[in-house]
Amino acid sequence: MTQIDWTGHPPFGRQVSLKHTLELLQAHRGERTPLIVELGTAETYSPDGLGNALIAFSWYAGKYGARIKTVDIREGAVRNAREILKQYIPEYADIPEITNADAFEWVTTLHEPIDLLYVDAGFELVGEFNYRAFVKRHPEIPSFYVELHNQFDPGCFHSGSLMLIDDTNPDTYDGKGIFLIPYLLDRGWRKIDLRGVPVFPMVLLEKA
Repeated sequence: MTQIDWTGHPPFGRQVSLKHTLELLQAHRGERTPLIVELGTAETYSPDGLGNALIAFSWYAGKYGARIKTVDIREGAVRNAREILKQYIPEYADIPEITNADAFEWVTTLHEPIDLLYVDAGFELVGEFNYRAFVKRHPEIPSFYVELHNQFDPGCFHSGSLMLIDDTNPDTYDGKGIFLIPYLLDRGWRKIDLRGVPVFPMVLLEKA
């Protein structure tokens, strides 16, 4: 499989970790066109980290072939994501399928293999606004991300599927992956040590 040539890529932060993730995706893809799914899309852009993953994914998809589906419950985030893509990679801005919806309900519509799932919705913290709103809608659910994962069609995840979980300490899993990562490690996923130490840390998992 062709290695990624990063020459001329658009500006995005956390380059070492995002490049490592996409290089693994490229190595795993074989002859298929991979599907990248993003939960929680770009709400702003900063060269230090925020709003960068969708730019990196879209550039990769445009250069090497991939499909992207991204969802966010916030209308402003969806609008901003489209504007960020038009500004920084106009030639690939139309590649992602961007949906304004509740991810908890939207993921039930997916019935195809996912090669990379990027988890970047709200924090699992009691005081965080979006998480409080989720708990209000679903008071019976103790962990948003565990239950969100269980909403997926099991066929979406195959051997070699990657899951990149944003804003999570790679040692303690504090952050968005605090409940999800231990849950998945007990169910056939393994942790991959990401290169780099980004401003906003991430954890990468692979399904066995």
